[in-house]
Order: sequence, then structure tokens, then C-alpha cells
Amino acid sequence: MLAVLTDAIELILEDPAPLGARRRAAEWVRSDDRHWPFSFVNLCETLGLDPERLRTGLARLLTQRNRTRARAF
Repeated sequence: MLAVLTDAIELILEDPAPLGARRRAAEWVRSDDRHWPFSFVNLCETLGLDPERLRTGLARLLTQRNRTRARAF
């Protein structure tokens, strides 16, 4: 489970990443689906992580990276 979560996070943060893979990983992270054992929410809860806090942290990292890039140009 940790490997699945790690792969998704790396795809979202990887630069450059295959666009389709990044999009699917981001959709998976945003989903609140609980029906699938490997859904983001179920995975986080099984690993003792707060899904909302992880989503917020990822969003913050992406925002910081985008700001840094904007300043570079």
C-alpha cells in the first residue's frame, strides 16, 4: 500500500512526468471513493495518515514549485 501511495505522490510531484499518468494520480488523490480497497482514502487510513492533510500538503508543494518557476522566468 505504501508503494502505491508513494508512486502516486512521485507522479504528481515529478517534473516532468507523463501528463496522463500525472492526471490519473491526481484524480486518484482527489477521489473520496471508499469502495475499492486501494482507494486513496482507504490507503491513507490503513497507513494511519489523514487524507485531507496529505492532499493539502501536496497542493502546497505544487503551489510553491509553481511560484518558484514563475520567479525564474
